[in-house]
Amino acid sequence: MPTVGHSCSTPLTNRYKSEGNDRKIDQNEVQLDDIKREIAMANDARTTVESAIASLQDELSRAESLRTNISANVRYRDEEKEIQKVQDELDDIDIDTAARSRREFTHRYKEKLEEETDVKDKVCSGHGFMRRRLAEKISGNWRAGSSSR
Repeated sequence: MPTVGHSCSTPLTNRYKSEGNDRKIDQNEVQLDDIKREIAMANDARTTVESAIASLQDELSRAESLRTNISANVRYRDEEKEIQKVQDELDDIDIDTAARSRREFTHRYKEKLEEETDVKDKVCSGHGFMRRRLAEKISGNWRAGSSSR
């Protein structure tokens, strides 16, 4: 009989070892097939997750584009309101300026008209005086000329 601690190598033990190894190989192959299935399922899940991420990124991109568009639209409307406010102020200024110009024109026109009237009156009164003097001179000269004949 073999002693403890020695390895025996008999056909029966070799067969047992061989059968044990075959059984382990079969178990390992089953485990390997299970792991391959798990890897395939994980790859499918990863593909699904990547697809969902891509879809969410597209949606996020569209949302960002929409947000940018809305911000630009709000900014445009605010600027449009500011432009309208400035235009209203300009219109008020133009109306005020036109009214002020009209008053100034009327005032200056009235002054110049009065000045012109005064000048005409002076000219007319001077003209009348000059006409009388001229008439007197002519009649005096005519008389003087007629008396010398």
